[in-house]
Parts: sequence; structure tokens; C-alpha cells
Amino acid sequence: MLNLFNNLYTFIYFLFFLTLYVMYAKKKGSFKNFDATSYILIYYAITAFFSLLYYNISNGMFRDYSKITLTPYLYLCICFCIALFPIYKNDNSTIFRANLTVKSERFVNRLIVVLMICAVLPFLESIIHLPNVLRSGAMADVYNMRLEGRGSDYLSFLGRKFFLILWLCNNLIPILLLYSIIKNKKKKYIVGLSLTLITIWIHSMFLGGRSKLVQNALYVIFVFFVFKQFIPENKRKIIIKYGGVVLSVAVVGLAAVSISRFASMGDTSSLSSIWEWIGLYAGEGALNFNALEWYVKGSTNGYTTFALPLSVYDGALITVEDLWNIKSKLGIPGNIFYTYMGPFVGDFGKTGGIVVFFILSMLVTFIYKSKHINGMQKLCLICLWGKILMVGPIFYTYSTVDDQINLLISLIIVALL
Repeated sequence: MLNLFNNLYTFIYFLFFLTLYVMYAKKKGSFKNFDATSYILIYYAITAFFSLLYYNISNGMFRDYSKITLTPYLYLCICFCIALFPIYKNDNSTIFRANLTVKSERFVNRLIVVLMICAVLPFLESIIHLPNVLRSGAMADVYNMRLEGRGSDYLSFLGRKFFLILWLCNNLIPILLLYSIIKNKKKKYIVGLSLTLITIWIHSMFLGGRSKLVQNALYVIFVFFVFKQFIPENKRKIIIKYGGVVLSVAVVGLAAVSISRFASMGDTSSLSSIWEWIGLYAGEGALNFNALEWYVKGSTNGYTTFALPLSVYDGALITVEDLWNIKSKLGIPGNIFYTYMGPFVGDFGKTGGIVVFFILSMLVTFIYKSKHINGMQKLCLICLWGKILMVGPIFYTYSTVDDQINLLISLIIVALL
């Protein structure tokens, strides 16, 4: 009987997103009129379906989901609507021009050239390293060694420095790529930025990681839909054609890493197939939030949402392992996913979490509506905010110090446009 109700609650959670998508499509007048809001709604419906599908696979095997109730799902639905509002506002606002001043245009061109130059050495070193990762189980071995603190980056000293610059600007690279296409910039810019994206993806793949690969691939698609209204129909077809080739790199990389890591688990996993394992990766966040995070009584005191300023205040860098340990002190696993609202609830409680997130959403909306920012800055702001939802079913994308530094640098660059 308990399983019946838990499945019913999860089905209602799935139905919420599916219903919103159908209602929004009818409001737009066509299911073919796909925009960023449509993409997010159908994406969340899919991840909620995975939560429904894999509840029975994981419950009682290596997760205890007996505490699942309807209220936490309703809470997540309300938070989702709050998060979606700025994106919905952009998709349904008066069309503005994604233009920059001559001075800002020169700045963008120089930034693109710098990124292209920085991508050359890491890309070549990654290609040279390719034979080493083709060995069966190689990526899983690298990943396990990194978890144990024994792993090292395959890039050279200079390669790592150049790659760091790429990584610090990774939030803006898809935006710069779409902007270059819209503005008919030189093909070398478009090809160079595409290779920059691929370099980031294959570096993540070669180190056995999946999260950065998934984040960036989903984010690139989202950025396309944000810019879609500015792209002529003929160019959209070209973007879809060649973009599919670029995204296939991410798909192949994700499959390779997943197969390697699953194979290395042997009999240590209760999941009987790689498809179950991948599906659980996509759907466990909401289940974990509902059954575990929702019942936490303590607080992580702001460390899981404001790690960067607290690192500065404490005078010590807060690492990912530190965040895991902070979470574990609340009596729940620190190294699993709790959706994007998990850190906010852990830091500020249920009421405080939704209030803080509401304030952030309204702040983004207020800045978006300001007359003091141009159209390109508006689009960048929506993209940076939307990345929270893109990774949202899994975790909060700006939770670590590195990701918050990336966000800060992105905001500074956007302010200079």
C-alpha cells in the first residue's frame, strides 16, 4: 500500500509538469512553437517520469524512500514556478534587439579570440591523450582515482592554465557562439568557439566525470532556445544540423563514461542494467529531496549556497568534500543529489529556502526589466539564471566555490557589454 501511494505522489509530480507544458503549448497556439519555457517544461516532465520509473528500482535496495509524501513535491512545484518566471517573462515579452555598441562589439571579438587561442593547446593535448582513454575501463579508473585523491589531470602545466581560462568563461561560450552566428561573424569565430565547447566536453569525459558534461550539453540547448527568436529560419536549420554534430560529442562522451563506470562497479550495484543506472541519475534528485532533505532539522548555515563569500569570510577554501561533509552532519548522505532546492532548504530551512530563492528570482526579474541594460545583457542574464533549472532536477549548479567564481566572472563580463 505504501508503494502505491508513493508512486501516486510521484505520478502527480510528473503530471504537474506535463500539464503545464500542454497548457503553455496551447497558449502559444502550437506544440511546434518551441521556446525556452517549452524546453524546460518538457525536460522537467521527462526527469519527473524517470523519478516515477526508478522509484521501485532503488527503494529498499540502496535508498530508503519510505518517507515520500505529496507535500515536498508540491513545495518543489511552487519553487519551480518561481524559478521559471524570469524565463517565461523573456519568452513572452516584447521582442528587443540583441545589439551591442561598437565598443562592446570590439570587446566581444577580443574575448572570442582569447578563448580560441586558449583552446588550442588543451584541444591538441586531449587528442594526443585519446588512445589512453580508449582502453576498457580507463575513464572509470581515472574517476575512481580522483575520488581517492590520487588522480591527476592529463594536461600539461600550460595546458591546465589555458583550460582554466576556458572553464572560467564556460557559462558565456554558448552565448558567444549563438551571438556570433546571429551577427554573421567570421566563420573562424564560429568554428573556434565550437571547438572550445568540444574541448571542455572531452576534457570532462577523459577525466571520467559526467556532471560537467551533462550541465554544459543541456545548457547549450537552453541557450539556443533563448536566442531562437533572433535567429532567421534558414540559420536555425543550419544550427540544428551542425549543432547536432557538436552535441553528439557530448552524447557519445556521456555514454562512454557511463558504460565505463557502470562496468567497473561489477556486483557492487543493485541496478541490473546501465539504462537503470542512467535513469536513476536523471530521476533521483526529487526522490532524495522528498524522502531525505525534507526531514532534516539542522542547517548547513549558508555554506551550500554561498560557499564563495563564506570561504572569503572564513579565510579557507571550501572544497566539494567539505560541502559533502557539511551535508552529512545533518544525518543524510552528502554526496548524492537533492535538486537545486536542496542546498537552499539545507541552508535556510523550508520557509527560508523558498523566501531566499524567491528574492533571487525577483532580483533577476527586476534587473531584466531595467532600462539601464541592453538586449544582449538581458539574454545573458536569462541564460545564467536558466542554468539553475537546466541542472535543477539533479543539483544546484552554482553550489561550489569554482562555479560561483565562474558565475561572478560571467556577471562582470556581462556588465561590461
